[in-house]
Amino acid sequence: MLKITAIQLKEAMIEAGISFVPIRPCSICEEIMGFVRRSDMLFIDSSCGCASSQPRRVPWLCAEEFVNEQKDNDAIRAAAARFGLTDIPEPIKCPQCGSNSVSGRYAAFWAPLDANGEDPADFHSHASSAELTDDRHCGACDHSWSLDDEVSDVPVPV
Repeated sequence: MLKITAIQLKEAMIEAGISFVPIRPCSICEEIMGFVRRSDMLFIDSSCGCASSQPRRVPWLCAEEFVNEQKDNDAIRAAAARFGLTDIPEPIKCPQCGSNSVSGRYAAFWAPLDANGEDPADFHSHASSAELTDDRHCGACDHSWSLDDEVSDVPVPV
């Protein structure tokens, strides 16, 4: 499954100039409630025609959870697009089993990677000159490989 980060959503929403993302209609009056961006802060506006309330500030992780809790990659892409995030790469997958539970080796240990196969937390800046190697490891089937390995033409089950 795709995993979208709060930082990706925040940056996309700001860059696209989006200030409101609909979440759902009120179950009584059907007025739309949603996320509201003011500057770099995120709020949930749950006021509608039948109930009045002030927008409540929430962490950007709420938007991340909203997007990532969708049922499949297509639904995640659609939810992320509402925040202005449209350029989402396919997650890196194990060439043996097709799982996206892939880690990359930092010097002598493994670290989780984002969908692009990159370091999502900029881990190398916190480690003493550790560099992300080309070695990859699948947590689902225990397969290890290098990005330099030749790719087989055999279809990978998904």
